[in-house]
Amino acid sequence: MTDAPPWAAAAEVLADDVTTDAPAWHDAVCNTPRHRLVPRWWQRIPSSPAQEWERVDLPEDSPERLRATYADDTLATRVGPTHADHAAPGEHGKADPTSSSTLPGLIVSMAHRLDVRPGRRVLDVGTGSGCSAALLARRFGDENVTSVDVDPYLAEAARTRLGQVRAHPARGSPRRDRLPSRSGVPRSWRRGGRRTTRRS
Repeated sequence: MTDAPPWAAAAEVLADDVTTDAPAWHDAVCNTPRHRLVPRWWQRIPSSPAQEWERVDLPEDSPERLRATYADDTLATRVGPTHADHAAPGEHGKADPTSSSTLPGLIVSMAHRLDVRPGRRVLDVGTGSGCSAALLARRFGDENVTSVDVDPYLAEAARTRLGQVRAHPARGSPRRDRLPSRSGVPRSWRRGGRRTTRRS
């Protein structure tokens, strides 16, 4: 019998928390290693006089990293033009967040409301860190999920990290029956199907 990885218990606690009203998503959340899809992020500095952020980069299986990534919180991955992947140690960000890993509970809630049935195709708009694409692929199968992002770096980084956790949603033509989006949706993609969109 193979021992469970260190993150499995934290993922299960998160799944218990965010799938109360959507139990069919429990296994998908349990089997999505968010800490590997979000290896670095920005954290607001509470006492800073301006809107400043510090870069967080912790060892992969450290308790601190698992606690942060398996909390039902949004993690800011880019502040202004600077992604946490590209920031130097000790560098501070001084702008609004421009990309993030959305809190898992919101992803599950939006996807649950789509009422996706077996064999339906889902278009994930705004790949970002890849967490939503991973959850959708775990739930519906790689072949039924396409994920797109306008930012080439985000799309490529997510593709690499998704591959490392054995999730391979499609890229390219936005064929879909259901469309969850945490950003704007092009008008040409709105015809047909059903969509849920996060509004700020």
